[in-house]
Amino acid sequence: MAVTASFPEYWSRGLQRYLYKHAVYPAIVSWEAHKALKDGDTFNKPYGSDLAVSDYTRGEAFSVQTISTTNEYLTVDKQKVVPFYIDKFDELQDHYSMRNYFIKRAGERLANTIDGDVLAEVANATYDLDYKDIDSTKTANYACPLTTTNIPLIFTVANRKLNEANVPMSERCAVVDPRFFEILTQYLAGRATELGDRTNENGYMGKFMGIELYMSNALYWTGKLGMATNPTNGDTISINGVTFTWKTTLGTAAGNINICSDAAHSVANLVASINAPGTSVAEDTDAGFVALSAADQAKLKNITATNGTTYITLVAKGWGYIPVAETFTDTTDEWDDNLCMVHYLFGRKGAINLAIQAQPTTEVKDVPDKLGKNIVSYTMYGIKTFTEGANEIIDVKINTKDWV
Repeated sequence: MAVTASFPEYWSRGLQRYLYKHAVYPAIVSWEAHKALKDGDTFNKPYGSDLAVSDYTRGEAFSVQTISTTNEYLTVDKQKVVPFYIDKFDELQDHYSMRNYFIKRAGERLANTIDGDVLAEVANATYDLDYKDIDSTKTANYACPLTTTNIPLIFTVANRKLNEANVPMSERCAVVDPRFFEILTQYLAGRATELGDRTNENGYMGKFMGIELYMSNALYWTGKLGMATNPTNGDTISINGVTFTWKTTLGTAAGNINICSDAAHSVANLVASINAPGTSVAEDTDAGFVALSAADQAKLKNITATNGTTYITLVAKGWGYIPVAETFTDTTDEWDDNLCMVHYLFGRKGAINLAIQAQPTTEVKDVPDKLGKNIVSYTMYGIKTFTEGANEIIDVKINTKDWV
């Protein structure tokens, strides 16, 4: 049967229903569809200067305040596609709806991507919550261990910070991960709770200490690897299940990295290999690495490394917890126990803005000289945390170094 004009609309509705039910972002952002916007267009949102209250004396003139506005804008600049091909004979022979199955998978990938972009906005939060916030003897900016003792302390401090930011209790939410619920369940054993017995739409799990809880695997993660000493032959680094091996002679094995003339150049070489995992660079004094397999490249998607000369920092969007490890001969070079962390987002619903130009849509297209179809799921959007919104969210830093 021929594909009719209504077919793309049919599949698009199914894709949108999946996204709006399973993604977290529809529940926590302020979002609108703007069909008139196109790639590169901006969505403006000005904010005004503060106003002061002064005393009034009868019969005397009062000073008039000068007001000003500052314009902020959100740019529609994210174009995402999930294209795939299905052969006619594969569809005829399958024992399930192949097209339905892969369109659902496309929906999962788009949902995770948008959630990852939204949850990465926690990096723009005005406030954070670190280990020192719950234990004054600890160091600022260090991540909090996730324990049954620390969970109520984290929520107590978060509520205090949201109170100070004048965030209404009725509009508070938090996006956390499955490990949080594991520890929370242990803490709540035998206690009355507002939590549900299962995950509902948009990852909603119920309330704890007045805050609506949402679960996601697409949280923002950051980590730091110290590398002040040059590696030795055979030393390894592991990131999200991908192994890099340091070599005095590069060789051809995927993931091999050349040991450079000094530690600083080796750090730069590692950063380059992480950021271009599908590329091979010929061995030289201060360069050289072998491309990763396609499967390992996928494990590093949306993971970015930054050169700190004696260390590297990693930022991961859409992954949540990233397992890391190392086997350096010099044991002073290691992943920082206190700075490998997942970032929970606490704050007001709607503090982050999302403008969608193209709703998640699926189109089915004929392929010349083939019996199959190209199927493309796509969307286009922009995300921004404006100044007022940044003042209403908290970056809650949770230690992941010893997670397994």
